[in-house]
Amino acid sequence: MRSYAVRLSLVVLALSGCISAFDLSAPPSNVDGSGFLAIQTTKPVYSWNDDSSGFLLTVEATIRNSSNRSFYARIGDAFNSSIDQEQLFVAQGSDGAIEKQLAATSWAVVESGILIEGVKVIAIRAGETYELFGLVAGARSTGTFRIRLDYADRPEGEPGRQTYRDYSNEFVIR
Repeated sequence: MRSYAVRLSLVVLALSGCISAFDLSAPPSNVDGSGFLAIQTTKPVYSWNDDSSGFLLTVEATIRNSSNRSFYARIGDAFNSSIDQEQLFVAQGSDGAIEKQLAATSWAVVESGILIEGVKVIAIRAGETYELFGLVAGARSTGTFRIRLDYADRPEGEPGRQTYRDYSNEFVIR
């Protein structure tokens, strides 16, 4: 009887340790993506009324590379010559896009804003977190959206380059 109680206590301790290791308040990861990068918007709802310019909406997010390797994507500011940048951008010509949900499993890319200096390839280093700014332009579209990011395990032009794709949580634009 005593060994049964000891085993039961060990099982309870093991399970309680497993449960506390998970953040149950965190949103589930998007199963459609490759899963190496976690993209999370800073707000669940954005509004065109928040933008003073009237024609450009900025969606703020973070990118976390929880893998043990670096990746590369064209989401950097071309005015900054460094391959390592802390602020990244979804803009025209980048490897990122903001998509609008059309139906349960159907998404369409919406128009992105332009960075005057352009975009460039940057490194997304292992274990690092970055700020991401998605620039929504054009018609004041409303509904459910997500950020899509294409990236690779090597810079452009290197042999054996493998590409990946991840998505943010869904968010609303009003």
